[in-house]
Amino acid sequence: MFERRGCDVLRLRFRYAADHWFLDAEDEAQFAEIFSDGQDIFDQALTLEEERWVWLIGKSLGTLPMAGALAAQVQAVPDVRGVWLTPGLLKTPLPERLSKLSLPSILVLGTEGPCNLPELPTPYAARPDFALYLVQGVDHRFRHVDWAKAIAEAAGLNEDWVASSA
Repeated sequence: MFERRGCDVLRLRFRYAADHWFLDAEDEAQFAEIFSDGQDIFDQALTLEEERWVWLIGKSLGTLPMAGALAAQVQAVPDVRGVWLTPGLLKTPLPERLSKLSLPSILVLGTEGPCNLPELPTPYAARPDFALYLVQGVDHRFRHVDWAKAIAEAAGLNEDWVASSA
């Protein structure tokens, strides 16, 4: 979608599962490493070219480096938007980090995902800077009886939100 809109896209794939130090570390150290990586990546990305808009998009644990990046930088880059796809809201510091951020964001969860507990998405539904969407019948991995339909629905929600937020 962003490439069709003519945006430059920087894709990252984290390989923490192959890092023995990381795997042996306590949760707190792992989260600190992920948040630090997010800050470093965002700092580096901002040196590439000055753009009008910066969209950070993450899925699942990939939302943790987003939160790390945004914690230090959101005031320095006013045109930042967040796309949080099935974020890691359970057993992570992400909810606390999100509570401190104020930026236009879309948060997409599946109704069958583990994070669709009333206490987790409810605070975001009440925030004017967050658009919360629940995709019916979808789990955390976006598995669904009609997988293609579920992905198309989530993509459509994101595209509509991006168009209205730009």
